[in-house]
Amino acid sequence: MYIPSESGALKLVAAEYAVPNTVEPVPSLFGHDFHPAPPGVPLLVLHAWFVEVNPNGMFDDWNPNLSCVPENVAAWEAAAAVAQYQDVNQAIADGYARATPCISDPEKGVQGFHYRNAGLIDGTVDHTKPELLMYVPSESGGLKLAAIEYAVPATVQPVPSLFGHDFHPAPPGIPLLVLHAWFVEKNPKGVFVDWNPNLSCSSAQARGAAMDHMAHPISAAAGQRLAGSSIPPSGADVLIALLDESNVEKAVMMSLGFFGRAPPDDAAVSAENDFVAGEAAKFPDRLIGFCGINPLFPGAVVEIGRCLALDGMVGIKLNPPFSGMDLANDDHANALSAVFAEADERGAPVQLHTQTANDPPLAASASSNLAGIIAAYPDVRVNHSHCAGVIDEHTSQLWLGAMRPNPDTAFLDLSICLNQFEDAPFAKREMIVWRLREWGIARLLWSSDHLEVRGPNSPLTPRGALETLSKYPFAPAELDVILNNDGSAWLSGKSEQ
Repeated sequence: MYIPSESGALKLVAAEYAVPNTVEPVPSLFGHDFHPAPPGVPLLVLHAWFVEVNPNGMFDDWNPNLSCVPENVAAWEAAAAVAQYQDVNQAIADGYARATPCISDPEKGVQGFHYRNAGLIDGTVDHTKPELLMYVPSESGGLKLAAIEYAVPATVQPVPSLFGHDFHPAPPGIPLLVLHAWFVEKNPKGVFVDWNPNLSCSSAQARGAAMDHMAHPISAAAGQRLAGSSIPPSGADVLIALLDESNVEKAVMMSLGFFGRAPPDDAAVSAENDFVAGEAAKFPDRLIGFCGINPLFPGAVVEIGRCLALDGMVGIKLNPPFSGMDLANDDHANALSAVFAEADERGAPVQLHTQTANDPPLAASASSNLAGIIAAYPDVRVNHSHCAGVIDEHTSQLWLGAMRPNPDTAFLDLSICLNQFEDAPFAKREMIVWRLREWGIARLLWSSDHLEVRGPNSPLTPRGALETLSKYPFAPAELDVILNNDGSAWLSGKSEQ
C-alpha cells in the first residue's frame, strides 16, 4: 500500500494480505484473523502497518495519520507528468536529447545522464515540463529515470523558485540557473540537492563512455581488399548510430591506409586518408580522424604532412604487421623510425599495433628495435593497440616497461585483449586487472576496434566492448576513470577531464 510522498513520488506505508473469501478455515497471521474486505470485494484480508505507524493499531484497516492528498501538490503533479519518461525512448521522441555522459563525483555522488529539451529553456518555469531529465544505469543494462532538473538562462531575474526552493547557478561554464528534484530515485541528502550519493555510474554497459579511441570506417576500396565486393562502405553514419545506442560521446576513426600493397601505391593511401577525413567532417564535434600510414611506402613521410593538414585529422595509425613490415629488418626499422621522427616534429599522437594475444611473440631483435625507436622519441604519445598483445603473461611486465620509457606519453588500448579472456576464470581476469593497474589506470584507453566487415554479431562494437569491460573486476572508481577518459592526454598532451 502506497500514498503520495512529500517529494511527489509514492512511498510504501503498509502491506495487505488477501485470500479468496471462500477459503476455509479463515486464515490467521501474526495472531490476527483475516476478515472480509469491503462489500463487493470477494476477499478475506489483513492489513499490516509495518512501515508507517498506525495509532489505531498495527493490524487495523485504516490509518488516521495519513492522507491521499499530497503535502506538496505541485511536486506530485511534476512526478506524475514525467512518469511517461521512465522509457528514455519516449523522452527522445518528445524532444529530449542526451547532453552529457553519466556525471559522477567520487566525493558527492551522481547526477547521471542529462537529457535536455532545448526548446523548453526559454526563461519560463512549468513544474510539469522540466527542461532536463536525469537517468542512471539500470540493473538490466539500460537507463532508468532518476530525477528531473529545471533550468532557465542565468540572466533571468528575479531568480525563480519551485516547491519552496530557489534556483541556483549551474557549474562554471554553464550559463543556467537550475534546480534538481529527485522525485523518482530517493536522495538521502534531500529531494532538492544536486548530487545523490546512493546512485552509481559504474555499470559500464549502460553508462557509456566519453570516447571510443579506435574504430575503423571502410571505404569501397578497403572493403574490396578486405572481403570482396560484398562488403559495402561503412562510414560516419554507421559509427554514430553505434555510438548513440551505447551512450558513447565521441570516437577516433582510424584510416586503413596502412595496409600493404604490391607494388606500393601512395595514391591509394592518400585516397583512404581522404575518405576518413571526409567522414569525420560529417560530425566534427564527435569524430576525430587518424591518418593510416605504411612506413615502407616511398611517400610515407610526405603523406603524414599532407594528411594532418586535412580538417579533423590529428594523428597517425601504424600497423607494422599489416604493412608487411619485419621489425627485425634494420631497413624496416629505419622506415618506422622516420615516421616517429615526423610524428615527433609535428606533435602528432600515434596508434601503434604491434601484435594481439593470438599472434606469435616478436623476435628479440624486433622487440629491441621497436623499444629503441620508442625510447629515441620519448615525447611521441603512443597508444599501444590491444594491450600490446601480452597482458596474460609475466613477460608482459618487461615488455610494457620497455614500451613506456616516458610514462606520460605511453597509453594502452583495451580492445580485443579483454575479449580474449572475458570468459576466463575470475582469478585470471583479476590478474589481468592487476597487470593493467601496473601500467596505470589513467593511461588505459577504452575502445571497440569496430570494423564493420566483421559482421553485425561481432563483439567488437561499442556496446559489445562495454559489456566486455564490465566482466573485469575493476573497482567502480577505476571504471569511472576509464570510461570518463576522453583521450585528451594522448590526443593533445593536455588532459581535459
